[in-house]
Amino acid sequence: MSKIRLLQTGDWHIDVSPSKAPRHEDHQHFLCWLLQLMKEEQTDVFLHTGNIFNKAIPSNKGLNLLSDFVFQASELPDLKAMVFICGNHDLSHFLESLNPLLKTARDIKIHFISSLPVEQEQIYQKLLVPVTCPSSGAHLATIIAFPYTPHSILLAKYTSDKKSAIDRFSDLEQSLKDIYTSLAKQAQSKFAQGPLIAMGHFNCADQETLKTAFSSHRSIYFNQKFTPELFCDSYDYIALGHNHNHLSLNDGRIQYAGSPITTSDEECTTRHVLQIEIDESNTAQVKPIQVPPFRKTVVFDGSLTELLDLLEQEDVVQTTYLYATVTQTNSHQDVLKHLEKHSAHVRLIDLKQPQEKSFLDQAPPLSMLDPEQIFSEIYTQKYNSLPSEELTDLLKQAVHKALYQEELNSKISETVD
Repeated sequence: MSKIRLLQTGDWHIDVSPSKAPRHEDHQHFLCWLLQLMKEEQTDVFLHTGNIFNKAIPSNKGLNLLSDFVFQASELPDLKAMVFICGNHDLSHFLESLNPLLKTARDIKIHFISSLPVEQEQIYQKLLVPVTCPSSGAHLATIIAFPYTPHSILLAKYTSDKKSAIDRFSDLEQSLKDIYTSLAKQAQSKFAQGPLIAMGHFNCADQETLKTAFSSHRSIYFNQKFTPELFCDSYDYIALGHNHNHLSLNDGRIQYAGSPITTSDEECTTRHVLQIEIDESNTAQVKPIQVPPFRKTVVFDGSLTELLDLLEQEDVVQTTYLYATVTQTNSHQDVLKHLEKHSAHVRLIDLKQPQEKSFLDQAPPLSMLDPEQIFSEIYTQKYNSLPSEELTDLLKQAVHKALYQEELNSKISETVD
């Protein structure tokens, strides 16, 4: 067998934050770049480790991004297979419905592995993905494409309702280990040659893994992490998804590519995809490739004056997304007004203040404020944008009607008395 080249990515989360921080342009830029990279690197196999979309039902724009990418990738001369597994954000039935549409693609095999079959034999048929050369039919590699599966299914044979969360996780880890080991044995008996590659969507860590290596809010499976011992020695390479940061485990045998798009203030480090080359001895060489960002994301902690000075120095082409902690006691509305005045290219995504107090905790007594001030500040805190003139006008009309009704009720009460 000659060398085989794989491209690993995952956790795209297309359609993330459509109103607050839309990133469709970012994904479009990334996918165009990715197609060119796969062409230049002569990629044989494309691996996606789950969470294509951010929501169960994608938008039309999000679905078009995926379909355009898949069909353009299917025209690449060296690509032989594309394998997508379901993540915890993906709706399994929806991904399953995409498979018939992909049969119209070129000679390459495109697989959307969405759920775990009930019957054991069906598991082998569905999750074992052989990669072959279209021209010669030679077997190049075997991929175990294991999709995200709810713990209730994986624990079906255990009486887990009577155990603690730790005991249940121990059963869960054993269940997954048994499945991966069984699949490896089946693959080796069916395909004697070529590397064996596993895919999965969950958190995995060893004793040396730092907590900061993981996205803190990405919690599944009792908020626990599996150990590398989950995978038997038969696997030559393991491609995992769910963690949004690039991470290498088990001497490089286990790899997370991380999310290619910054979707939170925790992800402002360099984003990656992974190029994997497996040689004749089934040894994998992994090369992280930096994803060129479409827009800049700024995480700032300091005074409003320092923030404005920083933003004025920025040479920005696309709208910058800003996550800010402002140490001065400025209101949300005050910060937004300054940003609009000094930096029209900046969009405030999240604003924190050290005292962690809401407007109502900090404001003067309500009797000293008019309704428009109260509404404007609370709206700004919630949506990180100033209310529109239309909303403000509607509020004024509502206040006017309320005051008129109050005055009318008072006069009626006086008349009755």
